[in-house]
Amino acid sequence: REYINNSYINSKFNLDPKSGMEAIGQAFIRYYENYLLSAQVTPALKANTIKSKHKRGSNTAAIPLVDTAKMLSEITYKVTLE
Repeated sequence: REYINNSYINSKFNLDPKSGMEAIGQAFIRYYENYLLSAQVTPALKANTIKSKHKRGSNTAAIPLVDTAKMLSEITYKVTLE
C-alpha cells in the first residue's frame, strides 16, 4: 500500500515549504497508525497481557501499543520554519 503520495507532496511543496512539510507530517501519521494497527510491532504481547486486555473489553487485545486507541488519536506533528 502506498502511504506517501509523492505527486501530492510535491504539489504542496510547489505551493510553499510549510504546506509541503505539513503533507509529510500527515503522511507520517497515517503510516505510523497503519503500522501499529497491522500488528507488526515486536515483541508480541504475552498471553496473560492479551487475556487481561480482553477482560477490560479491548477490541485490539493482541496488538501491542494499542488498547483504547487514545495514543493513536493523540499523534500529531509540528512544522516550524526558521
